[in-house]
Amino acid sequence: MASKNDNKLFHQLIQNQSCVKKVTTDIMIFDTKEQTEPEDILAGWKNYFEDLYIINHNTDDETYYNNERFILASMQNEITEQIETIRNEEIKQTNEEEVKLSIQKIKTGKSPGSDGISAEHLQNMPVELLQYTLNIINLILTEKDVPFTLKEDVLTPVLKSGKDKMYAENYRGITVTNSFSTLIESILKDRTEPKLLPQRSKLQDGFTEKSSSLNAAFIVTQCVDYYKEILVQLVLLTLDNQKAFDKLNHEILFNKLYHDFIIGNTWILLKNMYKNVTVKVKWDNTMSQQFIQRQGVRQGAKLSTILYKRYNNNILEALDRADLGATIGNISVRAPTCADDISLLASHKHEIQS
Repeated sequence: MASKNDNKLFHQLIQNQSCVKKVTTDIMIFDTKEQTEPEDILAGWKNYFEDLYIINHNTDDETYYNNERFILASMQNEITEQIETIRNEEIKQTNEEEVKLSIQKIKTGKSPGSDGISAEHLQNMPVELLQYTLNIINLILTEKDVPFTLKEDVLTPVLKSGKDKMYAENYRGITVTNSFSTLIESILKDRTEPKLLPQRSKLQDGFTEKSSSLNAAFIVTQCVDYYKEILVQLVLLTLDNQKAFDKLNHEILFNKLYHDFIIGNTWILLKNMYKNVTVKVKWDNTMSQQFIQRQGVRQGAKLSTILYKRYNNNILEALDRADLGATIGNISVRAPTCADDISLLASHKHEIQS
């Protein structure tokens, strides 16, 4: 369609899929071992992310979390799935209007997923294909699962700003999902997000429409000015949750979603969409062998932001309820947060420690 109607877009699509991107670095260090051969670097990336996405229950490991919480969530989810399967509360079928709207919401200018289809392809497809697209999505909603081909993600390591490009831990993995998977997630996001909005912590300013990171920064600067004015010490501690998106446990996440009234077959579908997701790492225009992502959200996917917020809402709510931290008058400003960056404010060090 683009070749007939939009010459500029047509050539942009061709260029996006055929251009060779420059290699970021010729030397990578994985686990203190230096790798220089392209195949060794690619294997290193595969092993790095595969280890990152493995659930670790080793009690001697510093990343160990409460194993009882995981076991309890897993048991509850198993019972929940049995109950919801018997209830069989059908998911509302989609229609042309909803599909068209969701397609227009998908961001353009991004690399295509494993199927080679980009957002531009969906937005410019012939009207005859819309009915086929509609039928496939409705079949997925009925079956409460997506085909395994829609669970094949491509992960690209992206260097964090100002970091040494030779070290793997200085990269974040950005996921490019299959275009159909993106479309389904877009539909489900519009349907489920209103239910989760009341549960969103007021401390969280990241990943939220009409709520900029500047809001969190503004609260911090105003608090600093206020405490200077009243001549009281203010302690500021900034926390960066390392690999926060990659360590999110699926069983605990979906247990929390169910308690937020994401129920019925919609809950089963969401859970199945994260089951047995396979990942290939893309580096220097080559692909690694695939592996299964057993934890973490798919960074870059449509649902990832609201899933992350819901997962970490409890700790922010606990901070909000605690009688600790800084205030401006009678307004609590104890922990302004933007995505996975938290700032703790208090007038005493022991309150920060608490």
